[in-house]
Amino acid sequence: MELKTVEQEVKKILEKNEAARCDDMKLYEKYVSVKLKALGHNFTDAYFAKIFRSRNYRVYNGIATFDSVGRARRKLQEKYEELRPSESSLEARREMERKYRKYAREGAEE
Repeated sequence: MELKTVEQEVKKILEKNEAARCDDMKLYEKYVSVKLKALGHNFTDAYFAKIFRSRNYRVYNGIATFDSVGRARRKLQEKYEELRPSESSLEARREMERKYRKYAREGAEE
């Protein structure tokens, strides 16, 4: 698995899939789906779980880790503004972070 190849594959996904721009799990799901299709497999929960569980399976089939795909996304979004999430997505994320911080500081309402 070449890191340049991972970056190129992630770039293609980000260009086509706006939801993947702000959600690493959606991005990784799409990345794995593309890789499995290239291997002649259908994307199933069993294959997805196998990819997370088995390092040997990932290495043998040239599938990058979740972290590598996330790093490639961050690098690409730093370089290409058009691959960044929309402002509305960012604002929704900020609002959820504010709510979580408030919850963390004040505790659960009883």
